[in-house]
Amino acid sequence: MKKDQYILAISGILDAESADLLLREIGTLVRTGYHEITLNGRDLAPVLPDGVLALRRGILDLLAHLESSASGPEPDALRIDCVELSEHASAQFLLSAVPVANRRAVLAPPAEARETIAAENLEEYFGETSAGAPGDTDAANHRPSGVAALGAEGWLVDCLNCRHTSRVRAPGEYACPVCGSAFRMNPAGDVVAV
Repeated sequence: MKKDQYILAISGILDAESADLLLREIGTLVRTGYHEITLNGRDLAPVLPDGVLALRRGILDLLAHLESSASGPEPDALRIDCVELSEHASAQFLLSAVPVANRRAVLAPPAEARETIAAENLEEYFGETSAGAPGDTDAANHRPSGVAALGAEGWLVDCLNCRHTSRVRAPGEYACPVCGSAFRMNPAGDVVAV
C-alpha cells in the first residue's frame, strides 16, 4: 500500500444519511493527505438509490471544490473506488450512472480517465440531466417520454414519473434511482411502467 492510499471498510446500509457520513470521512481523509481511497463494500447492504446518488453527487462536489481551492490536493490526484460490491450493490451503482466493472465502482476516476472526458461532457458521463414534466419531449434529442435513446454508453431512459434520465446497458426491468418508480424497457426502446 502506498503512503497516500487508504482502505476504508464500510458496512451496513447505504442511504442518503449514511452517504453523508461517509462523505465527511472521505473529506477528512483527503484533507489529511490521502489521494487514493478504496472503500471496501463487502459488507455493504442494502444499497439504496438515494445513497448512491448522494455519494456520487458529494464526490462530484468534492472534485469541484478541489478545482476551485488553492489549498489541498489537485483533483487529478484523487481516486476513489468502491470494491467487493455485491451484485445488488453493483446494479444500484450502475443504475445511478456510476461506472462499474468486476464488482468495482469508480466514484472518482483516475486522472488518466478524467483527461479523456471533455469538460463539457462531465455531466453526461456521470448521468446528470435536468428533469421536466411527464409527457414532455426531451429537447436535447427530440424524443418523447417513454422512448429510450441508444447512446455510446448504453440506453438513455427517462423515468415516466419524475423524468430523471438514467443510463442502462440493456433492455430489462429497472427502478429509477431518484424516485424508485419501476419501469421496463423492451429491445425496441419502448419504456413502460411496471
